[in-house]
Amino acid sequence: MSESISNISVRATLEGYETAKVEGLSITVTPKPVTVTANAATKEFATEDPKFKATVAGTIGDDTVKYTVSRPGAGTDEAVGTYTNAIVAAGEADQGNYSVTYVPADFTITKNQNGLTLTAVSNGASV
Repeated sequence: MSESISNISVRATLEGYETAKVEGLSITVTPKPVTVTANAATKEFATEDPKFKATVAGTIGDDTVKYTVSRPGAGTDEAVGTYTNAIVAAGEADQGNYSVTYVPADFTITKNQNGLTLTAVSNGASV
């Protein structure tokens, strides 16, 4: 959201020159665009979700914006596969001098190959 400021006076001086003064100016301050992009992530089936992260682009210096990163489908989308835009970065759109846009990412659940033991059983006895 842009903010307009009116009735500004500017006075310019330089030694050897006549001082100039201009009144009745207005300026518009437009927030700088910032993008928070959720990072794609992967986990193995039947394991806990990893800690989700995001990449922030567009802030100046040490400035930060506030956001969270989560997977709203956790607990329901648990089958092996890739879930499009399942990792969501979210927060306020207007944050001080910044206008923030949020971009989701994919989440992949792979087959769990760790700790699996197969035992063949025939007529009630291990083979």
